[in-house]
Amino acid sequence: MKKTLKEMSEEESLIKANLSLVSSGIFGCQNSEQVDLAVHFAKFLSTTGLSRTNYPLFLRLIATNNPWVVDALLGQRAAHLLFASIPPSAYSIRKAFSILSFFHPDIVYSKTLESALGIIETAYHDPDDGFETYPIRVSDLNTIGKYLDKSKNQDEVNNSLILQILDRLSGIGNYNKTPPKTILSRHAFDIRFAYFDTKRELEDVIPQVLLYHKTRRETVVGPTGSQTSRGGRKADS
Repeated sequence: MKKTLKEMSEEESLIKANLSLVSSGIFGCQNSEQVDLAVHFAKFLSTTGLSRTNYPLFLRLIATNNPWVVDALLGQRAAHLLFASIPPSAYSIRKAFSILSFFHPDIVYSKTLESALGIIETAYHDPDDGFETYPIRVSDLNTIGKYLDKSKNQDEVNNSLILQILDRLSGIGNYNKTPPKTILSRHAFDIRFAYFDTKRELEDVIPQVLLYHKTRRETVVGPTGSQTSRGGRKADS
């Protein structure tokens, strides 16, 4: 028993001493070797299953926005249901918004977006309960809304998730009305309405800087031997 504890302590010390190296190897995804390691770790983690203790690792791998890594982590799971087996926490909601805030619609991988939206959709299924866990802000609504794509119909998976979230949040405060909730409710309604209204644009209700589109030349690094692509998508074989 003492020997086992000693070995565990040595392993812990070894990892701590090389934390930067381990972290960059698993989460860096800046070259093919790092992506190889991240993909294999994602596959391993996927087989262990999601738990209350390891879900931050799932979130961190989703945040790489690397299509090969995200696909390896998801396996056969639907992306928006990846975190459905654990209750949303302030940490998971904040991380989901952080992922959405960091990326741009032209760059984010569709399943990265879907995974993050799944957390938020679950968290605000009852908007007032969700608000108690994580008090959503107007800026968070803008972060969600910037991913609405008016060129796609409302049944497209990410459009559908966003519209559901906004629909529920437009009812926040129905049973416990406060001024901040009233502002959130109206803004959620306005963003959703702007999607459906052919005479309005999203920039009428969301800061234009969040919606600014231009050709992004960001290369997505793939595993060894794969093709690379741009804009958060795998290259065609």
